[in-house]
Amino acid sequence: MTVNMGANITPNMAGSLAPKVKSYRIISNQSIAENVFMLRLHAPDLGETCSPGTFVEVQLKDRSKILRRPISIHDWAVDAKELRLIYKVVGHGTKDMSEYQQGEMLNIIGPLGQGFPLPEPAETSGEKTCLLVGGGLGMPPLYELAKQLFSRGHQVIALLGFRSRNDVFGVEMLEKFGKVVVTTEDGSCGTAGRVDVKLKELGALADVYYACGPLPLLACVNAELPELVGYLSFEAGMACGMGACYGCAIATRHGLRRVCKDGPVFQAGEVIIGGI
Repeated sequence: MTVNMGANITPNMAGSLAPKVKSYRIISNQSIAENVFMLRLHAPDLGETCSPGTFVEVQLKDRSKILRRPISIHDWAVDAKELRLIYKVVGHGTKDMSEYQQGEMLNIIGPLGQGFPLPEPAETSGEKTCLLVGGGLGMPPLYELAKQLFSRGHQVIALLGFRSRNDVFGVEMLEKFGKVVVTTEDGSCGTAGRVDVKLKELGALADVYYACGPLPLLACVNAELPELVGYLSFEAGMACGMGACYGCAIATRHGLRRVCKDGPVFQAGEVIIGGI
């Protein structure tokens, strides 16, 4: 199904707001899957400025490590005054993060970046079927997106790709908002293969797609669903995280753009993926 949704998309302008630099109390920092942690913060003043697809820069416990770590916002609860981050331990920085304990203070900068545009509520623009594609750590930012799409009356289909059963997480979280399809490269859970084995089938049901994950996944989605309106969230190594250093610049059809400031979300077709 191909629908031009340009007139019914609400731009995500969180990145245009001044980010906060502040310390927040840690509610918990617990493992939810193999090497994957959920960090919950008591952050009463952040919820109203966050939007799906934005991120924060986290200060590490070891202050000798000057560079912060960019972590996607998983979700927030304004009523509970809580912000949640999900991250995977892949190096010294995220290992340092995993050692934060309940009650400690965590300094963050955020929210940062431009997130996912949202379609207008179904009652005003008609119901849309939205395909969400995530690979590995591409799942966390899709949760708040799914929650908001669902609250606006739209159908949600999530396609999640992992290496194996031990890497799978977030399925039950997303099932609250719609259908979830899982693929694993070794076939130990869900459909065997990568997300491309299900892309065209599910893409045929969708009006718009949103994808988050490593570059090969984004390239695959971009190539397999050329007729659909789509939005891609890019990963990149970052230094300042606020657009000053251009360390995360990528090539687009409009020149160099910064993943941290102009992204991380770009409309499909805007980024020259072969140039990254």
